[in-house]
Amino acid sequence: MPLTEYVSTRWYRAPELILASKFYNEKVDVFALAANMAELYLGRPIFPGRSTNDQFETVVSILGAPKQSDWPDGYRLAQMAKTSIPQSYGNTDISKL
Repeated sequence: MPLTEYVSTRWYRAPELILASKFYNEKVDVFALAANMAELYLGRPIFPGRSTNDQFETVVSILGAPKQSDWPDGYRLAQMAKTSIPQSYGNTDISKL
């Protein structure tokens, strides 16, 4: 069954949706919920991207880049979108966000 192409506001979209995956599951809802919870905690959005590409870079800069072996579909989606996954270790200190 085809899924909805536009799923949520950009700031709450899971990485696979930012990269326009046609195949996703309930994990995208968990990601959106976590982004909302982080916003409540911080008092501001955790991933305030200004564009689709900036959104993806913002998520990776905070969460870190996945290894290609952990997310081969993501690397394939990035290649299809003519972009790359920025290599970042992320920022796990929420007080510095």
